[in-house]
Amino acid sequence: MEVNLKTLLDWIIKGIVFIVVVTLLFGAGAFLYTKYFVAPTYKTEVKFCADSAESVNAGITYYKSVAPQYVELLNVNEFYRMVAEELLTTRQKAYDEAKVRGMVAFSGVVEDTSVFYARITAGSAQDAYDVATAVASCAPRRISSLRSSDTLMVASMPLMPTSPSAPNIRNNTIIGLIIGLLLSVFLVVVKELFDNNIRTGEEVTELFGLPVLGVVPDFSNQEKEGK
Repeated sequence: MEVNLKTLLDWIIKGIVFIVVVTLLFGAGAFLYTKYFVAPTYKTEVKFCADSAESVNAGITYYKSVAPQYVELLNVNEFYRMVAEELLTTRQKAYDEAKVRGMVAFSGVVEDTSVFYARITAGSAQDAYDVATAVASCAPRRISSLRSSDTLMVASMPLMPTSPSAPNIRNNTIIGLIIGLLLSVFLVVVKELFDNNIRTGEEVTELFGLPVLGVVPDFSNQEKEGK
């Protein structure tokens, strides 16, 4: 069978009801799953600015090189244990260092600056804010204890998240609709490709090279109408 664009369009039009139903089912499924079964997460961040007493004499190159060192000094178990102890003392939240590590991610240094971020992700807005506040409090103390001549400044304190950062219900619903559409079109095309039924006289002539002497009309619709 020769398959061209017109044939594909005919198949799609023929199976349009199936395509619409499957597309809507996938979209609704993605919406319901995202809304009721995916736990929301909240994000906030702390902006740090690295500084050093040596940077005044060494120039901007050294000034920018300090920040990556600070990131490495903070991204260790000792720092996360320090944050956990701060949370227990100030917020009465018993987190271990592994849980804190899983919630905190240090970004790379912003290009041509000594600025870097600590981004905090948690299951509630309050938890994200509390951990971010503890990180903002502990990070400068950690750096000062290791490098007395250096200073880590908090350039921007964390804000309380006002809405979940994930999941994105709208985007997931759209993705579900797209998947349903593509899958249903694929199934319709495959069904037609493997359908060996002969439906028209033209197909008889094309397949067997025989002339069509007559065609029996379909009376099913007339019988339903009582004719």
